[in-house]
Amino acid sequence: MLAAVRAQLGGPDAPDLLVSSGTEPLVLTSMLAGELGLPMAYLRPKPKEHGRQKRLEGELRGSRAALIALNPAPETVEDNRQLIDEGGSKLAKVIDIPSPSGRGLGRGQPRLREPSPLPSPAAAGEGSVAGVAKVLLDIGAVIIRQDPPFRYVSGILSPIYTDCRLLISYPEKWPVILDALQARIDEDAIVGVATSGIPHASVLAHRLGKPLAYVHDEGIAGYIQPDQSLVIVEDLVTTGKSVLECASALRQHGFAASRCVAIFTYERRQPSLEAAGIAFEPLADLATLLETGVAEGRFGEAERQAVLDWRRDPQAWTAAHEQ
Repeated sequence: MLAAVRAQLGGPDAPDLLVSSGTEPLVLTSMLAGELGLPMAYLRPKPKEHGRQKRLEGELRGSRAALIALNPAPETVEDNRQLIDEGGSKLAKVIDIPSPSGRGLGRGQPRLREPSPLPSPAAAGEGSVAGVAKVLLDIGAVIIRQDPPFRYVSGILSPIYTDCRLLISYPEKWPVILDALQARIDEDAIVGVATSGIPHASVLAHRLGKPLAYVHDEGIAGYIQPDQSLVIVEDLVTTGKSVLECASALRQHGFAASRCVAIFTYERRQPSLEAAGIAFEPLADLATLLETGVAEGRFGEAERQAVLDWRRDPQAWTAAHEQ
């Protein structure tokens, strides 16, 4: 299927941007973006209640977009076209993915592909904690402001917002993060936390030739076996709630979920994950991000101190800044 979709992307109207219409085509879109070195984004069918944008995840950093969709209705295509136009791009073509036939989804032995060639090593230091923090700063993923503050999905107010979803739209920066994640994975299978962890997990699974799955409302999508070791991949961990929900669903289906790797966290130690028996390994944390940001002149000491004040007691900071 990947080869069939790739073949449709050529021609005189070849796109310079890939857009996933919803979650279903997100795995395939992510694999293609990673393979072809193109920026990507995905469109939510419904707006979310938090974050900087409501339906668009990533950025529309291209002039000719290919919309990758699963049996889209005409009204869905038109709706997505309008969102793409509003983002400053144009819809060049629609790639219609047929619904899965169900073949290969049973308990039979899955056929694994050969691992893809590994990417060229990142420049020295790029995959370090400070290097990962610098990538997030370079793409504008970090915003610090106190008036008004940001409200997280948990309800907590904060002076800092880190949008790791922007990484998928920067193919020149994304591989640095993927390389760093890849160096920390030796499990048999990879599970992405829906939806923000799916693009990273998809590209890593494609690179390494490992089975991929993700947890959604209806259960587990993908094929993994109970005796396989799993690693959960997430982009950002704040309280650990999404990782815990993912691990709980996996365990209910008989899978051992005991390790999570993430791109960024506000607190390197996550008591909720520790209590659930989940080892947690982030690439970068808040302290390094703030130190790197001040050193590079991205923000001042006053802003750094405001974030540290919040980090010491988020609940008290929230109460003090509620209208």
